Amino acid sequence: MVLNPYAPTVTTPEAYAPGPTRPSSKTLRVLLLLHLVLVAGGVAGAEYDIESIMISGGLLAVFGIVLSIIAHRSGNLIAMLLGLSSIIFVIAILVLINVMQWDPREADRPVCILIWVYASAAVPATIFSVKMENARAFMPSEMES
Repeated sequence: MVLNPYAPTVTTPEAYAPGPTRPSSKTLRVLLLLHLVLVAGGVAGAEYDIESIMISGGLLAVFGIVLSIIAHRSGNLIAMLLGLSSIIFVIAILVLINVMQWDPREADRPVCILIWVYASAAVPATIFSVKMENARAFMPSEMES
């Protein structure tokens, strides 16, 4: 068979198909929504009784580890950074309380302010990440396969 170098190029539609994308993770969406609830509960708990951060902080750290692992596997960078930020935030608060040698009464206002600052950044990032996962779930290229 002789190839004609002047023949028109024949391409198939598959040549223009986008590369493989990672599927949306329902687990990640659920974890992100739970993260939102946990952050809001942590803020409310800290405002009610500052000593509640011993429980909510531990939960947030463990949850941050799980969230960052699942997000990394799903390819969602924002959610992974959100999980890592939870861990870093809890460690920073723990170090701050120990370095300053605060008792619960002394730690009340400064720690609550820091928790509010973290929540004001984490809540929009969580909502954006959930929207990103929802958009990924309904991409046309994934619905066909």
